[in-house]
Amino acid sequence: MNKIIFFCLSIFLGVGCSQHHSVEIQREPIKIADRGSEIYVPTKIWESLVPAEVKVDSFTFVPMKVLLKEKNAGVLKQKEMFLEFPRGGGELDFSQVLGDRVGTFYLQFIFDDESKAGIQSHFISQAKQRKVDGKVWGLGCGKYAVVNQLMEKEGFENGLTANTFNLRHLSVYGGSFVFAKIEGSQLRMAQVTLKDSRYPEMFCGIKPIHQDKE
Repeated sequence: MNKIIFFCLSIFLGVGCSQHHSVEIQREPIKIADRGSEIYVPTKIWESLVPAEVKVDSFTFVPMKVLLKEKNAGVLKQKEMFLEFPRGGGELDFSQVLGDRVGTFYLQFIFDDESKAGIQSHFISQAKQRKVDGKVWGLGCGKYAVVNQLMEKEGFENGLTANTFNLRHLSVYGGSFVFAKIEGSQLRMAQVTLKDSRYPEMFCGIKPIHQDKE
């Protein structure tokens, strides 16, 4: 199932097919002070973060960074935007960063400045699934997937490809990316929730809790 979901996420916006190159981050970061609302993390994701055979004594929230880079001029308010979130991450409201033109931009996530090895990546969809031009976009409300391969190949490197035509970027990436890494006996975590406050009808209701009950 995870392989199928990874394929769907990749094919929706052409992830993995672009020829853009890695960028050097030089811009002064835009600091995001607000962490946003708490996110809903399904029990199965929590269980996968810490396997039964691994002993974890504590967990800590770490800072998160996101680099936005436009492919088509005018898609973003600036050609490149380097966002720096507080410990634990926060919300990225596209209404604050998107420009007036429709087109493609890239989302690069930076969870660990030193090493990408051992990072676990999950995506929890908080956007409604839609059919546009006969094609289904997005995973749908409450669906989630392990996206380690997607992040290793694109998200942590050149960036995920996002296209704003018909708000496809919201259907595909509307939701929370949760990142975690075990170092010794400590679990380090952060998340970034992607939303657009201009289009509340595109999103599902979000439970403001860390873990569901079964």
